[in-house]
Amino acid sequence: MGVARTTKAVASSLASAVRAAVWSVDRDQAVSNIRTMDDVFDVELRNRNTQLTLVGAFALLAFVMAAIGLYGVLAYSVAQRLPEIGVRVALGAARRTVVAETLRGAMVLAAVGIGLGLGVSFAASRGLQRWLFEVSPLDASTFAGTALLLALMALVASAIPAARGASVDPVRVLRSE
Repeated sequence: MGVARTTKAVASSLASAVRAAVWSVDRDQAVSNIRTMDDVFDVELRNRNTQLTLVGAFALLAFVMAAIGLYGVLAYSVAQRLPEIGVRVALGAARRTVVAETLRGAMVLAAVGIGLGLGVSFAASRGLQRWLFEVSPLDASTFAGTALLLALMALVASAIPAARGASVDPVRVLRSE
């Protein structure tokens, strides 16, 4: 692969001159695929953008799956605790207290998961360094933003089961036992 430096001329108009210059040195050299550097960069960036779009789509899919999984686990946990919640509400516990306690338990689990995830991410970030452009592998804003987003997702995903558990009719729950 060779490179010829020119002014802003079009590559196709210089193709014959480049071929003649190469063939004047070595007649057996093949000269083909003459393109501008802009064309080469466009192809490379298009490939990179496609890869980044795929990575972003998979990251979004992973985030949605994590939210659904977290919601499912918390909904199941609240469903398992419905008799306890029913008894507490029947004995006079405020619904706000029941919601707060459910949210607190969920956020503790989320904090443990986020902490473990950050630890693994710190360890794995060195291996991903070649795919990071103009970003440090230990970029604090990226780690903090991701942790904050996951904490917010956990809060939203746990608020629905917590509210549903607090709105349970204590008489119905106690009769089902």
